[in-house]
Amino acid sequence: MDQRETVTLASRALDRWLDFTSWAERVPSLSVGVAVNGETFFARAYGFEDLATRKPATPSTLYRIASHSKLFTATAIMKLLEAGRLRLDDPISEHLGWFESDADANLVGVTVRELLTHSSGMNRDGVTGHWLNDEFPQPEAIRDQARAGLSVFESVEHWKYSNMGFTILGQVIEAVTGSSYENAVIELVVRPMGLTDTAPDFDESTEPRHATGYGIAYPDRDREQFAHVHARAMNSATGFSSNVPDLLRFYARHQPGGGDFLSERSRREMQRVQFQDGPYAWGLGFAVDRSGAETTVGHGGAYPGYMTASAMNPATGVTIVVLTSAMDGRPQLFLNGIASLLRYAGAHAGELAADASDEPAYYDRVAGFYGSRWGVLAMERLGGKLVSIPLDLSLPPGDGIGRFAYLGDGRFRFDDGPQNGMFGEDLEFVEADSGFVMRSGTGDQGRFSFAR
Repeated sequence: MDQRETVTLASRALDRWLDFTSWAERVPSLSVGVAVNGETFFARAYGFEDLATRKPATPSTLYRIASHSKLFTATAIMKLLEAGRLRLDDPISEHLGWFESDADANLVGVTVRELLTHSSGMNRDGVTGHWLNDEFPQPEAIRDQARAGLSVFESVEHWKYSNMGFTILGQVIEAVTGSSYENAVIELVVRPMGLTDTAPDFDESTEPRHATGYGIAYPDRDREQFAHVHARAMNSATGFSSNVPDLLRFYARHQPGGGDFLSERSRREMQRVQFQDGPYAWGLGFAVDRSGAETTVGHGGAYPGYMTASAMNPATGVTIVVLTSAMDGRPQLFLNGIASLLRYAGAHAGELAADASDEPAYYDRVAGFYGSRWGVLAMERLGGKLVSIPLDLSLPPGDGIGRFAYLGDGRFRFDDGPQNGMFGEDLEFVEADSGFVMRSGTGDQGRFSFAR
C-alpha cells in the first residue's frame, strides 16, 4: 500500500490513541507530525502550551528540541565538507589550536568524524554542572576543560555519547567560517532549508510561542516549571528551538531524492553506520536504529522541561516527529505507538476495506472510549471496519488491534485480533440516555469521558 494512503488510513486511530495516552500520561503538551516524502499527512497537538493559561497546543507550538541540535550541526559540517572547507578525518587540532592537553594524549588525534559518531572517547558533558544549575559554559570554559583533558577512553574504543563532542564541533564551524556558530548554522542550514521557526539559540521574542517546560509529575506534587535558559557554547549540542512543521521539512531534505541541498552521497554517508559498539549504531549525527524490521535514522532530545524524539525511514519516506513539554513526556512511547499503528494499517489495508455489509457512518457514531473497572478500550473506524485499539501501555497499540465483522442491527463479531480476549465472540452497541453502551458476554461498558 502507498505510504501516503497508509498514514491517511491510520489517522483516526492515531488521533484516538494519542488523545487518550497523552491524557493518561498527564503530558502537558504533545505535538506530533507524520510526513511521507516531505508531505505532511498527519499533524496534531494535545494538551496545553501552558497549564496555567490553558492555551491549547498546536503542531506549530515551539519546543526546545535539545539534542536534535546535533543533526543541524552535523548537516552544517557536511555543507562545509561539500564546499571543500574541511574533511571528516581532519584532526580537530588542525582547526582549533587550543585543542590539546599535556594530560590527555588522546585529544591530538581526535577527528571530526569521531565527534560526529560519538566515538572520540571524550566525556559526556564536562564539569560545569549545567544540567543541574542551568549555567551552561561559555567558550573559554570549554577551552579550559580541553587543556585539562576531556578523554575517558581512547578514540574508537567505545561508543560514548558526548555533548562535549558536539560543542567542540560548534567551535570548529566557527573557526572554519569565521562566524559565530549561530550565524553560520543559520546561513548554512536553517535559511537554505526554509525553516522559519527554527533557531540555534533561545530567542526571548518567541517565548509566547513556546510551550512551557515542566518537570516530572511526582505523586501529590505540582510539576516544577522551568524558565528558558541559554545553552551558550553548547548551542551546537543542545540549544535549538523548533516545531513539528520545521522538523519535518528538515528531514525531507535528508531523504533520498530530497533535492539539491545535500548531495545523495552526503545523505547516504550521514545515514550509514559509521561506528557501532554493541547495540549502539551511529551515522554522522544520526542514530541508526536497526532493531525492527526496517532501518530508521533519527534522534532524541532532553532539555529542562522538554523531551523529544524523531525518526525517518529512508526506504519508505515516512518521518515521525514527537515533541513534549515535560521531562517525563516519554516521546519514544508515542513515536513507537505511531509506528505500530502505521504498520498495522499498511499490513491490513485489504482487510480494512469496506464491503457491502459495512456501515461506516454507523461505526463513526459508536466510535469512542468505553470503560470498566478493568480499564478503557478505544473503538474506532479504521478504513471501512470497526476496530478496537488497546490503551494498555504495556504493548504498542498496533500489536493489539481487534477487527470486527458487522452482523447488522448494532451487532458485531470479533473477527481478528488477540485470541486471549473476545476472539470469535459477539458484542452489540445499545443506545442509552448517556450514549452508546457496548454490551458483550462480560457485561456492559459505557462511554468513558475525560477532560484535560
